[in-house]
Amino acid sequence: MNEYEKLIQCIPDIHPREDFVEVVMLRVKKELYMRAWRRFVTGSFFAVASFVALVPAVVQLYSTWFQSGSAEIISLVFSDFTIVTTYWKEFLLSFVESVPFIPFVAVLASVWVFLVSVRSLFKIPTKSFGLLFNK
Repeated sequence: MNEYEKLIQCIPDIHPREDFVEVVMLRVKKELYMRAWRRFVTGSFFAVASFVALVPAVVQLYSTWFQSGSAEIISLVFSDFTIVTTYWKEFLLSFVESVPFIPFVAVLASVWVFLVSVRSLFKIPTKSFGLLFNK
């Protein structure tokens, strides 16, 4: 008998509890429930918060859009298209200068956060919805 066999014989037999599988499966079910609950709460919070933030961002974009003169520059395209095609570089530069980018970025960011949070809500597995709402 070599050294390894002697060591293995000295190790006592380890037997798990009778209800080991049930305890582990209950813990897995609880972890799935908590993961689904966290995703549901954070997704709902960010969806509501971004939707609420969208209203002042759109109001700010609307007011700065008409204050900046971008609407008049766009109306020039429809009223005198030949001048726009002739001086298209100057037209484009004046339009880019007058566009209110910060409110535009705020609106796009709030829409993006809303869409990402709604997508995360739809990523919750169906089994987890059963765990969430049938408890």
